[in-house]
Amino acid sequence: MLRRVELASRDAYATLRAAIGARSFDTATNTTNVIHSRITRGNTVRLDPAGERHHDWVPADVGQQWNTYLTALADTADQRTAELGRSTADTSAAWATDALGPVPAAGTDERTVWERNAATIAGYRELRDHTDPHDALGPAPKAGQVEAYAAYRAAWRALDRPAVEQAEHELTRGALRARVTAWERELQWGPRYVGNELAGTLQAISTHTATAAIRRAEATNATTDQQRATLLRQASESDALVAVLDEQADKLRQVDDARAEFMARTALTRAEAEAARYLLAEQAGDHDTDEHVTGQEWLHAEHVARREDDPH
Repeated sequence: MLRRVELASRDAYATLRAAIGARSFDTATNTTNVIHSRITRGNTVRLDPAGERHHDWVPADVGQQWNTYLTALADTADQRTAELGRSTADTSAAWATDALGPVPAAGTDERTVWERNAATIAGYRELRDHTDPHDALGPAPKAGQVEAYAAYRAAWRALDRPAVEQAEHELTRGALRARVTAWERELQWGPRYVGNELAGTLQAISTHTATAAIRRAEATNATTDQQRATLLRQASESDALVAVLDEQADKLRQVDDARAEFMARTALTRAEAEAARYLLAEQAGDHDTDEHVTGQEWLHAEHVARREDDPH
C-alpha cells in the first residue's frame, strides 16, 4: 500500500503517519487492516500511479547505494522499452496498428509520438509476457503487483483509453461473472417483454375496426334483407372482437409500462453485465473453461485468505 502511495507521487511515510495518528486503535481487532483502510478511504483521490517510465518509478528513501543500483536498472529497462517501440513501428505489429492506427512516415513528429506510445505498451507487454497479436493489454495485473500496475496504467494512457472504462478492465473474472449473474437475477423478477404482442394486438384492433366499418357500409348498399343481415352480423362480430382486443391491449400496456420502468431502474446493472460479458469473451474467447463459482464460495475463500493473512 505504501508503494502504491509512493507511485502516486505522494509522500508514503507522511501518509502512514497521518493514518496512524488519525485516531485511537483501542477498538481495533486488526491494526494493519485499520491502517490500510484509513489510507485507502482517507484519500479523496484514487491512488493512480504517475509517470510513464521505469525511471519515474524508482523507490525513494532507499539510500544512495540502492538508489544508484535501481536507477541503473530503470535506465536499462527504459532503453529496452525504446527499442521495443522502434521495432514495433518497423514491423507494424497488428496490436499496435489496431490500437494506435497506421505507422506514420519516418522522420515526422507523428512517428516520434507513435513510437513513444507503442514503446510504453510494448514494454508492458514484455513485462507481463503478453503475446496476444491483437489484444494490446490483456487483463490488468492482480492486486499487489504494484510496479506492473504502474506500467499497465502508463500503457492505458498511451492507448488514450477513457478512464471511465479502467475500473471494468481491472475487475477479476469472478467479479465480472458476478455482474453477469446480478443481471440474470434481475431478469427473473422483471416483467416479460410484450412489445411484439402489444403491437400485434393494436394492429388486429385496427384491422377489425376497419372491417366493421366496411361491413356496415356494405350493409347500407345491400340489395337483399338477408345480405344486409349477414353484413351487419359480421360487423357486430368485428365490434365484439375489437372490445376483447381492447381489453387485452390495456393489460399488455400495463405490462409494457412496467417493463419500461424495470429496464430504466436496472439500466446500470444491465450495462455492467453487457460490458462484463464482452470482457469475459475478450479474455477467454470460446475457451472459457473456468469453473463458475457462487458468491457464497467467493466470500468463504476471501474469509479464509483474510484469516490466514491476519497473523502476518
